[in-house]
Amino acid sequence: MAMKKLIKIIIFLPLLVILGFYGLVKVIFNNEVPSPIAIMVQDDNNIETSDIFNNWELIKNNYVYGNLPQQQELQINHILLEKLPNIDTFENQNHFSDNLTKISQSSEHIYKLVKAHHWRKAKAENKKIHKIMKHLERKFQPKTHYFKKLTNKIYLLNNAIDNKDSQIAMRTANQIIFVVTEMNKNFPKKVPVEVTLLNYYERELEIWIPTGNKPWLDKTAKNISRTWLSIRPLVLAHGNKTEVQKFDMLITTLNHASLFNDYARITTLLQREQDNLERVFQ
Repeated sequence: MAMKKLIKIIIFLPLLVILGFYGLVKVIFNNEVPSPIAIMVQDDNNIETSDIFNNWELIKNNYVYGNLPQQQELQINHILLEKLPNIDTFENQNHFSDNLTKISQSSEHIYKLVKAHHWRKAKAENKKIHKIMKHLERKFQPKTHYFKKLTNKIYLLNNAIDNKDSQIAMRTANQIIFVVTEMNKNFPKKVPVEVTLLNYYERELEIWIPTGNKPWLDKTAKNISRTWLSIRPLVLAHGNKTEVQKFDMLITTLNHASLFNDYARITTLLQREQDNLERVFQ
């Protein structure tokens, strides 16, 4: 009898061990954290309500601007430097660029008006942009990547103003300034485009502070640091060491910001110093 029990134990014990091991493996795999899925933005017009994308990804994927592989950089350079039809004379280039600058200035004005909820004035300013765009289309017919992007953004801005949507209107107005800045890289200006980009990123900070989106704010802060480092040698070349020291300290403070109140204070300081930075090149 004892021998039969011993035989049963010898037969069934390995089976129980195997079944136990199988159950353990199944539990592990059933609770395995899924691998992250790469999500690509197909249309940045739909991301206003999404927090999963930071603004650097938005710019990199949608505005073709960022740290990309060399082959893509070559393609980007081709787009940025693409020949604009009917804009081959110096006079036409200046005219085209000056009108782009007017669009940028109106967009910045709209940003401030929307922030203050002056919707009627914002709508009137937006009409100026539409008038400039019609003039550029009629005179130059610029069928380029960025002009199409600009046209789409202006259409979005118009809808946001009509719907009195502050968040989308402020973001879109700011994005229009970014697109114009990229287009104006074709036309050298006295004030470097990096100064305008610093203003763009400062407004991005301002837009996202109320949302409490810390990762997004951190990414924007890194973009400000990156842009400052790219223009810092030019400021030094103009002999303005004082402004360099001020901005260096400001960037250091920004990089160590942890509370939303910190970002709010730094945004105010950035606005003032960016005005001083612009004067360096005037």
